[in-house]
Amino acid sequence: MDWKNVFILYVYCLVMFGHVCYVESQGYDDAQTLLTYLFTAYDKSIRPIDKQTDAVNVTVDFNLLSVNDVNELSGALKTTGFLDVKWNDTSLNWTWNGDANTLSFYHWPQNEVWKPDLTLKNSFLNYKSLGDSSLLVENNYTGEMTWHPFQVFESTCSFDITYFPFDIQNCDLIFTSWSYTKTQLNLQVGTNGLNLAYYEANSDWDLKSVSWSSSEGADETSVTFSIKIKRKPLYVLVTIVLPIIFLCILDLFTFVLPCSSGEKIGYSMIVFLSFAIFLTIASTTLPQSSESTAIMTIFVILQTAASMVIVIVSVLLVRINNFSKSTRIPCPIIATMRVLKCRVCNTKVDTSDSGSIDSDGEEVPFTWKDVADMIDIFCFLLFAGALALSTLICLNMASVGI
Repeated sequence: MDWKNVFILYVYCLVMFGHVCYVESQGYDDAQTLLTYLFTAYDKSIRPIDKQTDAVNVTVDFNLLSVNDVNELSGALKTTGFLDVKWNDTSLNWTWNGDANTLSFYHWPQNEVWKPDLTLKNSFLNYKSLGDSSLLVENNYTGEMTWHPFQVFESTCSFDITYFPFDIQNCDLIFTSWSYTKTQLNLQVGTNGLNLAYYEANSDWDLKSVSWSSSEGADETSVTFSIKIKRKPLYVLVTIVLPIIFLCILDLFTFVLPCSSGEKIGYSMIVFLSFAIFLTIASTTLPQSSESTAIMTIFVILQTAASMVIVIVSVLLVRINNFSKSTRIPCPIIATMRVLKCRVCNTKVDTSDSGSIDSDGEEVPFTWKDVADMIDIFCFLLFAGALALSTLICLNMASVGI
């Protein structure tokens, strides 16, 4: 939805309603008389206060319409909203006795009256005054002025992506006067603060809470509107985490393939290349920041490294499986094999077809193929446990914010 067009239509309806209602009851001449009365000696360059040594009190409320974009790499938050800015102009008031046949308020083009030169202090792009020449300012007979500048705000924000995709971000929109000092203009938050009546939910982020405050610096006053947003993790879990886990499970079955099949190395390489291709595609989803590293990024790196290790182990296993029978099996390996098979060291079995001779000339019931098969089983269990443990730890750390 184009909120800018909606809001312009809203302001237009207000103006037309005011004009139609009062043109019928008061007449065009009354409006012309009011215009002449108020603006004959009016100068919009003069601050609207009788005692020029005093500060003009201005209240600001912020109406948040939507959170448009969160850019972790550039550190920018894009939102759409409009302000409710109010002040009192002592030069633009008139007597109203409560009679419905007399004007109690009117709308003037914003460039025809004095208004505070508000700007977004922490703007990401450039500094510029709020508002547009097409906007109107409502003028009450008491001199109270109400202005509703709207735009797409792009503010700076420091993002912490450590716990992606369960991260919570806190961002501020700080408004201040560009030219006036605190002795000339006093900015305060209005009665509504940050209003969410017009807010439209974002598909990627949940709005958790809002807050606001007024502050006074060395030379200026400012108002700050803070929003806390939490990322919705479902999309990342389904499109990034689950495919990586599936690839890791496929990688484990490298150790199920027998070395003699001739497919062990090729299979592990295919899975590793699948990792590389998938990460190239997924890199657009993973957040990029030099300030912090996401736990999920570390998880992806660990699984990629594990896939590389599996390729190396596969090559070594094929090499071990092809050792000749005359190559002596080291005693530590023999001892380990016997322990794993629950055999006593001096047990002998019939090895008429295969076997090897240990250093004492004794025949042992193991071949290099048996060693490779045992390493396959050990590596399958080792990498399966590492996958389960690393997945649980990383997801738990990211979700609970340890």
